[in-house]
Amino acid sequence: EYSRLCGKSVAAIHCAKGNTSIAEWEEGTERFAAAAAKIKAGLSRVSATEKIDKTYIIWLQGESDALLFTPQKVYEEKLIRLKEALKREFYFDKFCIIKTGYFAAYAGWISGAFDEKKASDTAIMNAQENVAEIDSDFVVLTDVTAGLSENPAYLNPKEFGPHYNNAGMKIIGEAAATTLAEIEKRS
Repeated sequence: EYSRLCGKSVAAIHCAKGNTSIAEWEEGTERFAAAAAKIKAGLSRVSATEKIDKTYIIWLQGESDALLFTPQKVYEEKLIRLKEALKREFYFDKFCIIKTGYFAAYAGWISGAFDEKKASDTAIMNAQENVAEIDSDFVVLTDVTAGLSENPAYLNPKEFGPHYNNAGMKIIGEAAATTLAEIEKRS
């Protein structure tokens, strides 16, 4: 979608790992080192044959932190530190966030009242929004996940816990790509 809207090529370097907390991505961890090395290698490979115009980090993480009841301020601080550590490793234009939806609230295997678990989800979403307000390196691409995560039509009933199905992922991807294309056109 981004390519269609901007008329530009895209090279994606996948470093995601499900079921991880933000603490697992901190500088000094094995996951951080592997991701940074993979991104640098990918950028090097692309730049050998193409001019890289823009580099964006796309971040869709936080559900595990909601499950762990990570406090909002702690998540914010760790996300900012992660961005700063990645910036020391390689240049990127923006750290783009796809806000999480309601995950802990609907995770039946996690103890706690629904309202308490939903508040934990909200804390992570608020942290993601706040970092974009206080640090211009961050931008929130979309928050459609909040609505999708509460609509069974966009959830995969075969997954353990509330996970998006293909229709949900398509909506998330298109919304994120549209916002990123708008940012690109303004820059």
